[in-house]
Amino acid sequence: MTMQIAIAATDGLVLASDTQHRVTEWGMVNPGAFTPDTPVHSSKISISSRHNAAIALAGWSDLDASAGDLLAKHFDTLPPLKDQEIDNVLQLWADDCYSKSRLAGAPTRGALLTLLVARPISRFPIIKVLVNYNSVLRFGKSGYMVGGHENNAAVFWPEYLGLNREPRSVEESTAIAAVTILSAGEINPHGIGGLEIWQCRDSWQEVPPEQIKALTERFDLLKRGITKAIR
Repeated sequence: MTMQIAIAATDGLVLASDTQHRVTEWGMVNPGAFTPDTPVHSSKISISSRHNAAIALAGWSDLDASAGDLLAKHFDTLPPLKDQEIDNVLQLWADDCYSKSRLAGAPTRGALLTLLVARPISRFPIIKVLVNYNSVLRFGKSGYMVGGHENNAAVFWPEYLGLNREPRSVEESTAIAAVTILSAGEINPHGIGGLEIWQCRDSWQEVPPEQIKALTERFDLLKRGITKAIR
């Protein structure tokens, strides 16, 4: 499980994700025994510098490397792309990605994995790629798109703050993204935890740890304020 959000801001883009993975060990002590899974943290966002694209990965894959990393590397092998060419590139890549999975040929329940692709272009700055036996692309011209645990109640925040009606600056969008991901972790702590955020005005830059810490502290203040208000 994971939680991710891409936001089209008035002056750029924001892509945020949790960082928690769960590693399940089988037979480490006794053959056939099950050891409860262990949370670890690492980035779920990959960057293609050549095409100024940020890619957030949610879901399961039996590929040898992160599907997000593989897509970023694929982008980096391609010449400059026109806006209308990205659709075909992503569709072909998604179908090829699924064909290499051991589940290929057997329809799965829902997408095998989902990627949010964010690029600062005029046509569709946010594209959601759902990889399955019949891969699908969904396009976002403005507002925001969510990946991973899409029915997590934390999506209340971008809805309540009206991101589809009133785009905000990169800085405001960063704060909204942080509240969304951190709230999702409060709701589903087993599957979601940690926070990473990338911003794009001219090029993608990761939000530094000290700012992530400050955003987390602001979220803690928000939680205390909400608790106080209802008591």
